[in-house]
Amino acid sequence: MNKGKEGDIVIKKKYFIIISLAIAIALIGSLLYAVYLKPEEEGREGRAKIISVTHEPENPLPGEEITVIAFVENASECNIQWRSYFAEGRGGGWSMGPVGNGKYVYETYSGFENGTEVSYRVCAVGYDGIIAVSNEYTIQIGKVERSNITTLTISNVHHSPENPHNDKNVTVWADVTSSVTISKVEFISIWFYSTSGGCIGDKMIKKSESTYEYVIFINLPGLYSPIPKGALVFYKVVAQDESGNTAVSSIYSFEVS
Repeated sequence: MNKGKEGDIVIKKKYFIIISLAIAIALIGSLLYAVYLKPEEEGREGRAKIISVTHEPENPLPGEEITVIAFVENASECNIQWRSYFAEGRGGGWSMGPVGNGKYVYETYSGFENGTEVSYRVCAVGYDGIIAVSNEYTIQIGKVERSNITTLTISNVHHSPENPHNDKNVTVWADVTSSVTISKVEFISIWFYSTSGGCIGDKMIKKSESTYEYVIFINLPGLYSPIPKGALVFYKVVAQDESGNTAVSSIYSFEVS
């Protein structure tokens, strides 16, 4: 066999090996795609679903940081909104950090004063753009007095218009009574819209002997509307009297159309 033919055979063998390796790599890539990537893409179809929401520690001490953990499915992102009241009133919201396998985490980075109550909700945004909102969870920091030491009561909570449009503000009323002087009545709200959200914690105005009022500014002429069309709004009324006793109403909601 001459050297020319031997060289051709060697080159053909090299091409054969290269082609075989390329085919093997392609097959392995296809297998990895089918096993790891394809199910993830399929999982992105459909609406977001919140599987569970918890917080740690379950009963935090004053000043102790709080971590909220959510497990969700079919979500492009996960957000949280929270509001504190009674001893300390502040609020916040942020994107929850994804850590894999549908788990999202949020840390408050600072604790709360004794006697504070914190309410929060988690919102998962689906790949279809539709949101899923969790139930409201409440954390009591240290000792929050809620007993029958006084007759502190919240009743007749309602809002108007009942089905608000984004060109109308919403007024909320509540009757609050106690056997001792009432020290504060507040409107507490958490709302979500797509990837955004917000919270409100503000004093309600006394309109009569027992009736308190608060106006939610859905639309401000010439200014950006704080709560947009399509938002889901959840709210409640909280009160505290001079004895330190507290009361919290049921949760009410509406959608801005």
